[in-house]
Amino acid sequence: MLVYWKNKVTEFMRGDVGKRVLSTILAVIMVFGLLPEMELHASAASAIAATGNVTLTNGGQYTLATNRTGYYINVPNGVNATITVTANVTLNNQSGGGSPIRVASGGTLNLVINSGVTLTVYGQNAGTGGNGVDVSMTSPGGNGGSGGWAGINVPSGATLLVRGSGTLSATGGAAGNGGYSHGTEPFQGNNKAHNNGGGGGGGGAG
Repeated sequence: MLVYWKNKVTEFMRGDVGKRVLSTILAVIMVFGLLPEMELHASAASAIAATGNVTLTNGGQYTLATNRTGYYINVPNGVNATITVTANVTLNNQSGGGSPIRVASGGTLNLVINSGVTLTVYGQNAGTGGNGVDVSMTSPGGNGGSGGWAGINVPSGATLLVRGSGTLSATGGAAGNGGYSHGTEPFQGNNKAHNNGGGGGGGGAG
């Protein structure tokens, strides 16, 4: 029986139909052999480095596996990008740098945190209020300090989608201290005229 079917296949391949089928298969193989090697840059994930500010591109796929201090990741208007957190990471901007992650109005960030992984984010702390001026009653008090920054800044019109079974801890910058007041000018006897120090900046959102 095996010999019978082997002979039938041989007869088919020797016939006109068989030759056309074989020619078609060979032609397809040759075409694919001539095609350049496919590049998958668009779908390959780019690793976010430990230093430098980063602006994401539309459709971009990124991985985050390293701590960053004093830098931000920006998602501009019109951009829809994905960051996958693959290791325990801390983004710490308490001493400067504003919000470590910023999503502009009209932008979308898909934040995927893998299982067993924690992403910890700290926004910049608020500024200290300015001291009062040690002069006359007509001198102004100190200026208020700048407010703290959010850990992840998502204004109106921006979209943040958090997925995955990992943990996200986002903390806004701490409130600043108020400035000192001063008083040296005589006022009604031994009383002094005081110029109040500026208030400290408010804390940032998480």
